Order: sequence, then C-alpha cells, then structure tokens
Amino acid sequence: MTTVGQIMTRHVITIAMDEPLSRAREILSDHGIRHLVVLDQGRVVGIVSDRDVLATLSPYAVSDLTARPQDLATLAKPVHQFMTRRPISVNSSTPVDEASRLMVEHTISSLLVVDDHRLVGIVTSKDLLRLSAGLAPADEESPDADADERPPPERDSEISASEPEGE
Repeated sequence: MTTVGQIMTRHVITIAMDEPLSRAREILSDHGIRHLVVLDQGRVVGIVSDRDVLATLSPYAVSDLTARPQDLATLAKPVHQFMTRRPISVNSSTPVDEASRLMVEHTISSLLVVDDHRLVGIVTSKDLLRLSAGLAPADEESPDADADERPPPERDSEISASEPEGE
C-alpha cells in the first residue's frame, strides 16, 4: 500500500498571511507551483492557490502596466483575505487512495501533510497522477523538471496545537 509520505512534496513553499496578494502571485509564478501554504508566525492558517489569485483579478492584470486600478488595489491586499482557512490535511501514513477520495469529495487539488502537529509536506493532484503514471515523485526529479512544488528557501513551519480541519 502506497502512502502519502511516499509521494508527497517535502519542501513546501510558504507565505506570511500579511504579505500582499501580488507577492503570492509572484511566488507562484517564480516557482512554477499552484499552492502556497499561508503562515501566521510559523503556524499554518490557510492555503492559497493560483486559481484563488486568478479569480480575484481581471484579464488585464497580467502586468502592472495593463492592470486596472481595482486590480492593483486587490494585489495590494493581504493574502489572508483570499486564502482558504483551515485546509484539509492528512498524515504521511495515510494511504493514497484515501487522500484521493478526500480530494475528490472536497473538490480540492491538494492536501497538507501533517505529522505530530508539524507540516511535513503537501500532496497534490499532480503527485497522484505521477503515481498513477508510474513516474518518480516531484522531489526525486531533476531541478529542471516541471514539478508542481519546488524546494523553497530553507524554512520550517509548525502547526498549532489544535488539529487542522479534516484530521
């Protein structure tokens, strides 16, 4: 039985909850990822996806030169206003079929992986597709690979003592 811990991305890229949405968009683009874990003083408080960012902006917001004034105002707001609070999580020993079921049931494309109240990874729909196709997990690929999650700057985060929703 394959577990989430065997296929998850261990290097989770994060953003502070008070950072502007423009910074989230920049990080997502620069790292070629679709999910950012949102932290408040090292504690996971939410997750924001590329789709969350896109849904808040007009099609003109591809650059600051073409963005409308309301897009620029939106991009200046803190990321916590756009994140999903209390993201669903699993632990590293969760079977991948259970993780898949949760993602389908909740119509989401990622799950945080938490062991002993500590964020240890993220599993995405792309990780599950890699497994299904017999491909190596994203963490085992070369740096030039089109991975869903790329290693961040050295950073560690803790989950608060309360269990995240979905545990």
